[in-house]
Amino acid sequence: MELAASRRRAALAIGIVLVAGFAVVLRIAPGGPFVTQAFDDIGEAVAAALGAAACLWRAARSAGRWRLSWAFLGSGLAAWSLGECVWSYYEVFAGSEVPFPSLADAGYLLFPVCCLIGLFVRPSAAFVGRARLRVLLDGAMVVASLFILSWASALGAVYHAGAQNTFGLVVSLAYPASDLMLITVVVLVASRARLDAGLVLLAGGLLSMAVADSAFAYLVAAGTYGTGAFTDVAWVAAFLAIGVSALFPVDAAAARSGRVEGSAVALAVPYLLVIAGTAALFVGIVRNLDTPVTLAVELVAIGALLLRQLIVVLDNRRLTQDVMAQQEELTHRAFHDPLTGLANRALFFDRVSHALDLRRRVLRPVSVIFVDLDDFKSVNDAFGHETGDVVLTEVAGRLAATCRTGDTVARLGGDEFAVLLEDAGDPELAAQRLLAALRSPVRVGDRLVPVCASVGSTTLDADAEIDDTRELLRQADLAMYAAKRSGKNTVVSYLPSLRSAGEDDLERRIALHADVAAARIGTVFQPIVWTASGELFAMEALARWQFRGQPVSPAEFIPLADRGGFLDELDLVVAGRAMALADALPYRGSAVLVSTNVGLRHHSADLVGRLTELLASSPVHPSRLVVEVSEQDALDDADSGATLALLRESGVRIAIDDFGIGYSNLARLEALRPDILKLDRSFVAPLASGLRGVLLGRVVELAHDLGAIVVAEGVETEVQREILAELGCDALQGFLIAPPAEYVADVA
Repeated sequence: MELAASRRRAALAIGIVLVAGFAVVLRIAPGGPFVTQAFDDIGEAVAAALGAAACLWRAARSAGRWRLSWAFLGSGLAAWSLGECVWSYYEVFAGSEVPFPSLADAGYLLFPVCCLIGLFVRPSAAFVGRARLRVLLDGAMVVASLFILSWASALGAVYHAGAQNTFGLVVSLAYPASDLMLITVVVLVASRARLDAGLVLLAGGLLSMAVADSAFAYLVAAGTYGTGAFTDVAWVAAFLAIGVSALFPVDAAAARSGRVEGSAVALAVPYLLVIAGTAALFVGIVRNLDTPVTLAVELVAIGALLLRQLIVVLDNRRLTQDVMAQQEELTHRAFHDPLTGLANRALFFDRVSHALDLRRRVLRPVSVIFVDLDDFKSVNDAFGHETGDVVLTEVAGRLAATCRTGDTVARLGGDEFAVLLEDAGDPELAAQRLLAALRSPVRVGDRLVPVCASVGSTTLDADAEIDDTRELLRQADLAMYAAKRSGKNTVVSYLPSLRSAGEDDLERRIALHADVAAARIGTVFQPIVWTASGELFAMEALARWQFRGQPVSPAEFIPLADRGGFLDELDLVVAGRAMALADALPYRGSAVLVSTNVGLRHHSADLVGRLTELLASSPVHPSRLVVEVSEQDALDDADSGATLALLRESGVRIAIDDFGIGYSNLARLEALRPDILKLDRSFVAPLASGLRGVLLGRVVELAHDLGAIVVAEGVETEVQREILAELGCDALQGFLIAPPAEYVADVA
């Protein structure tokens, strides 16, 4: 469990008090020099041990690289504490001078090594891609430059103070060198991270430790170090700060996201320091000062700089390659269909325009073929969109394999494809080959999915007067729709006579769309009555439309709206009219329901919201509204369940319409549990001849088991009414009860 914020604040306060108390005791030196020295040595060891325990506690509660980072930090503090214990043994218990080097130095020097490893394995925005190597090289450049610049102070003093042997000199120089490296890495990591309290404490503790170490080395070399020096307090403060930082939780996402890269000046600091270090070395050479060590270090700095620049060059080259690859990918995506890999609408239209430009110069024929899959929507509805995508991909492959290399094959969208023929060839024969290639079923897993298409073609010969891209594509489109009207799964070549039929269809579609947009759709109501009492149960709203003063059958204008892509708007207009007219009906009452049809597959994601808005602005309570969805929409569409659940949550009732016309998924029917089940007229029609409807009775029992009210549609005779009553059907709808009341559409 993470520590509470109050406990973390308490730990921080205790740490501050301990550091202050430690400094006061060293300052007043109670008990004399020996006691003060013992307190100093043992206090430092205990502080380091406490910090180590906190870091290892955090490691045990972390995972991955976080666990490894905290484990190394804790190990570094533990090594320092052990080194201080060895130091304390010589000074406090043995009463002798601490030898140099000793095991204490091993513990002390393990601290910066472990901390550096802990920082490098720590997840951070500073280590994205090759950033870890760049940080290491930047650190080497900074350390080497600072090494040269500080030669006149701490490092030079240590070197000139000498040691008993070369190993001792190396150990002496290792302290300030490792501290410089630690300071550099801490600053680079902190500058690229999102700072929080924990990271500030950790960075501050490590910086305090590094500065204290370097100061200690200088004071010892100068012979001015004594017990109670400020370095001792800085060590204790560093250990406690690192320990308290381990108590703060870490936001892993924030640590990886980091901050925006620093300014140009910040990025230039390592290079400026290398220049400064080189200048210092040059001054040392001119003044004939000791330069062997500084010369070696300068070579390291220059080598790191050259390697750093090589990495920059490699990164820039890779970045350039990535940008070019992305540009190529974006260009490909802009002109190709992502599913099939064929040319898309934009590229196809561009190719057609280019072909017409060439035709103006060389007078060669240009042909366009449109291919539209027949009843492809039923494939998606029955088997799912994944199966539909497999079918589209296979169709695209067959079309491409059937065409010549120079032909352009494109997917215009949905299940529409097109082919551009730019040179010699019989377009009608090519269209027949395309159609033949699609007639074989597509295998998807262990299922064979039948495929057929309507194909339209058109050609501009050398002497054709038409020379317009839009007109050429319009002719192919008219020919394709003529193929659909002629029975589908066939090829039709464009003829001028097709224009009038196509224009009529287009005019009706435009007129219908305009009337839907202006809410000029008529609405009639057909009553639904209880079987037993004959009392009114509900009124179903039905759409009516006229074109040029003549009524158009719903069987014609509803598919027209579907092809135009505005069937959802039509449904919402009728629903709005139904709710607005509910209280103006001749049969009204709080118990009478108002029913309206909605095609789920044609609606966008905001269906529920828009219906809720209509309810909010109407006098109809949500419990009086019935939303009728077809059996196919409700039971076969995988996304329908969530939409129906949202509709039910809004308070409306759900009815499954036309039940029995297809294969019903009984498991989904049980999961949906509709309020009303409307039997299709195909169940009711045979009852007119006196058939008892054994299967119908089972369906009624099933619906009652699910808690649904059963409504029979298409009731036209008394025989049908009697049999339905015997079978337990709850409500009836049809011309025997009453036809749709067209006059209701005029009620204001």
